Amino acid sequence: MFFDQDEVFDVFSLEEAPIPPPFGSKLASLIKALGAARTFVPVNERSGNLIPTDFIRPLRPVSEVFEYRNGNRTVAKETIIVQVDGACSGNGRPEARAGVGIYFGPGSVENVSRRIDGRQTSNHAEVRAALEAMKKLTEMFDNDRLLLVRRMVLLVDSSHVFRAMTEWIFSWRENGWRTSGGAEVKNKACFQELDRIVTAYESHGFAVQFWLVRREFNKEADLLAKNSYL
Repeated sequence: MFFDQDEVFDVFSLEEAPIPPPFGSKLASLIKALGAARTFVPVNERSGNLIPTDFIRPLRPVSEVFEYRNGNRTVAKETIIVQVDGACSGNGRPEARAGVGIYFGPGSVENVSRRIDGRQTSNHAEVRAALEAMKKLTEMFDNDRLLLVRRMVLLVDSSHVFRAMTEWIFSWRENGWRTSGGAEVKNKACFQELDRIVTAYESHGFAVQFWLVRREFNKEADLLAKNSYL
């Protein structure tokens, strides 16, 4: 593992995960800097050229851009990219069923297709997908299956999750987990847990980043999510 042997790092002891204090007058500039650190910029690390998702051929999965190691996708030895998605059948109705999909690569034994408990909504499923992905990555770290990895990238097609984790969450912390309009943040418990896990990794020198793509570039995770409740 990457931590000192006498140091206990348990991201599931969420009360112990450090949370930065209120930012005061420098809130805006700090939000920009912190958000940038959590935003993945798709760069081909061999050529140095950008790989904007707008330029990927529609019939070509985003997964084809990357190398695979042990069934898991990487852009470099220290980086792993995981596609995550949530789905809900009958969203907004009493019979709604929701699930998450976590896609590491073709044939990867780490791929996840699972129903979720709690609120059966699309938004809850999207947040839970990111949360379950971080828990899965932590399990892999604990079992020494992610040696050399120092950066984790969650590929998402939910602008809500992306903006929440790279922009809004810093203000939510400051405002007592309320929006700028004063309303309580929806799916607050999930966002708090996700943020604490991400912050715990960041405090140990890891990078956790989010990559927002169009839905057609996240079909693999979407299929896993939908299959969870079929």
